[in-house]
Amino acid sequence: MRPVRLLALPLLAGLVIGALVWLPVRLLEGLLPPTLRCAQLVGSLWQGQCVGLSVRGSRSGELRWVVRMPQLADAALPIDVLWSSGSSRLEGRLAVTTDARARFDVIQARISLQEVRDALPADISLGALAGVAGELQTTDLTLQLTGGQLVGVRGEVRLLGTRLLRSAAELGDFAAEFRDTRGTVRDLGGPLQLRGEVQLDSGRYVVQARAEPRSAGMRQVLAIPTHVDIEVEGRL
Repeated sequence: MRPVRLLALPLLAGLVIGALVWLPVRLLEGLLPPTLRCAQLVGSLWQGQCVGLSVRGSRSGELRWVVRMPQLADAALPIDVLWSSGSSRLEGRLAVTTDARARFDVIQARISLQEVRDALPADISLGALAGVAGELQTTDLTLQLTGGQLVGVRGEVRLLGTRLLRSAAELGDFAAEFRDTRGTVRDLGGPLQLRGEVQLDSGRYVVQARAEPRSAGMRQVLAIPTHVDIEVEGRL
């Protein structure tokens, strides 16, 4: 009986891998949660594509993935992910474990704020960023998730070339640096001084910052006598 069992293990593993490689991903469309939809699913579970991605009614672009073979010493299943929408692009690797934990490493990302507004669900508030144009850029950013909920972030995100949508007035460049559940935001020089903090807690986020124009002309453009305190909170 023991040789039969030894033969059964690689056979079972081969069947599982074969299902991942050849099973059309569109067969699992009915298993997607109601908040997540794809206009068209293409490819297999192993290597597929979601065209017309929608998260809670948003227009979230296109998602491609490729499942990689895990290392023998690593219990996580690695999945290479490429998201794109218009001129925006995000490339990263998702590692999923059997205990409902996941880690997403952003390799590189260049995302316009307009694409962010289109991609995010309507119930996620952007606060002051709703009236600003610019581009988010990051490399080497890590997101930690538990049960699909964001619980920690490490790395830096930069917002470059920002300007007001209503007047095209330039605001400068900004950066946010994260260490697990806390982060800081600051300006990188330019006409608007910005200092603040970010806090994550059980899938919720709170941003508290103070913006202060560095010139009388910018105070007039923004209609700010001296400074303005900004507070944004919501759920991811």
